[in-house]
Amino acid sequence: MLHDALARVGVEGGAVLAECLHAAYDATLRPHQDPFTRRVVAAAIWAAPSRADFLARLGSHREGVEAAVVEMAARMETALRDVHALLHEAGVLGAEPLPLPERGD
Repeated sequence: MLHDALARVGVEGGAVLAECLHAAYDATLRPHQDPFTRRVVAAAIWAAPSRADFLARLGSHREGVEAAVVEMAARMETALRDVHALLHEAGVLGAEPLPLPERGD
């Protein structure tokens, strides 16, 4: 979920942070959680700061912070792909590895 959220925050320049978090949660964890947990997560996401406040807390130079978020998401994607491949080879994931977004490179 974190990878998905960071990728959305970095790529979707005008996106609202809570919308990025909701979309990431819906695409990754929500289908696997019970209704109570979904409500707790929704409340936590509702309490998220604005995108501008979130990026400001990461650093004072907005463009540099946005670039760092994009780079962090790309590095996380590489690590996730490696873990998925290892789990797939070990037979933990079954027939197919978990889907990840296509690489931009």
